[in-house]
Amino acid sequence: MYYLQYDNPYNNNDDEIAALLPVYTEGVGDTTEVIEMGGKRRVLHSKINSVINQLFILHATSIEKIRRKYEGIILQKNKPPLPLSQELILLPFKVRRPLVKGDPAYGYINYISIKSYDRAGKYSKLFLTNGIEIHLIQSLATTQKNIMQAKLIASEMELRKHRKETELINDILNLKNDIFTLF
Repeated sequence: MYYLQYDNPYNNNDDEIAALLPVYTEGVGDTTEVIEMGGKRRVLHSKINSVINQLFILHATSIEKIRRKYEGIILQKNKPPLPLSQELILLPFKVRRPLVKGDPAYGYINYISIKSYDRAGKYSKLFLTNGIEIHLIQSLATTQKNIMQAKLIASEMELRKHRKETELINDILNLKNDIFTLF
């Protein structure tokens, strides 16, 4: 996959990203762990915000465009879900306490990789479809809210896809009728 690591903008495999997590790597500092859908883990020597920005560039979008497109569904300004494609709806979850002020505390989990979630003491945890468990530093209610927002976004994306398909079919049928009326 790693167009993010090798700067290859032509290899965009959204269906491989399960999670992007900020991690501290000894001797390097703040880096990003990428967990693939199959469970493979890699560390990119870039901060998570840089990785997210690279994803925005690869998808030719921005946080502002996402907010405008889904403003009726995403009702939060800070740390909104990032629906980049139907295979990549990144949800922000607080996954660590920063050691240094300014370091990111939030990781991003792909909605389609979430199998279930549960309470973990006063916080919560996610179970991914690849068997990996991610402990969060946020309440179960916040985790549920994030997942419900993603579910709404995924439904809206599916509706938009079907509307476009229906419009295309209608255009083809209208064109076919126009051709037959010429003869």
